[in-house]
Amino acid sequence: MREHRDIAEFEARTKIRAKYLRALEDEEWGLLPGYTFAKAFLRTYADMLGLDGRMLVDEFKRQYQDPSEVELAPVMPARGEGRRTRERGSERGRDRDRGRGTQRQKGPSSRVLAVALLVVLLAAALFVVQELRKKSGPSTPSHTSSTPTSKSKPPAHRSGPRRVALALVATTPVHVCLIGYRTAHGGAHKRLNNTLLTPASRSPVLHADNHFLASFAGGALRMVINGRSVSVSAAGTSVVYEIFLDGHYSKLAAASAPHCS
Repeated sequence: MREHRDIAEFEARTKIRAKYLRALEDEEWGLLPGYTFAKAFLRTYADMLGLDGRMLVDEFKRQYQDPSEVELAPVMPARGEGRRTRERGSERGRDRDRGRGTQRQKGPSSRVLAVALLVVLLAAALFVVQELRKKSGPSTPSHTSSTPTSKSKPPAHRSGPRRVALALVATTPVHVCLIGYRTAHGGAHKRLNNTLLTPASRSPVLHADNHFLASFAGGALRMVINGRSVSVSAAGTSVVYEIFLDGHYSKLAAASAPHCS
């Protein structure tokens, strides 16, 4: 004030907000952002005013060594100022105590009440379910009436093939024994009884209601199963195949060969 300087000038020079500079002037340490900032602001502002910033910071640190437990008070309190500061501190403490008391008097929060209500509802639901189970008793199997009320619908026909189709195309001369089956275990019918097929032979398309059992000896050929070609290489012993209704096939051991004359 003696140098006729405005606090806005020091705000621009120190980069410290004017409200913090006024807090330093009025020794209202509670308005500062923290203990470390208070020391830095005090040193910078004192140096700009031509005062001994280090001495003021040392005095500040001697009085306030533990800022987490001790409230900030003026570094150099004037006469009667210390008492007013202590009174303000005690009033703030009483205000906090009154605030805590008010919160305690308000009772449990709405979140606690909601959780308690949910627990009560779940317990009630479980109780109701148990009572219903006791009243219903053990369930007895229901007996169906011997006289049907309506005619049952016939089973739908499967969309798959009803018969497997097979054609044999010889690559080299080969002896073929081929048996077709009408069922899975019976209804055998010899289609080729140890017949010699040559590349010039034209084998008709043969059909079996269920599956084929075939053995090939002495040469190679192609099997055409439901339109799909499968190559069979020549071997020293009989090569045995079983061809199924859905078109897939499996190679069997020589002992499983069909019996042809």
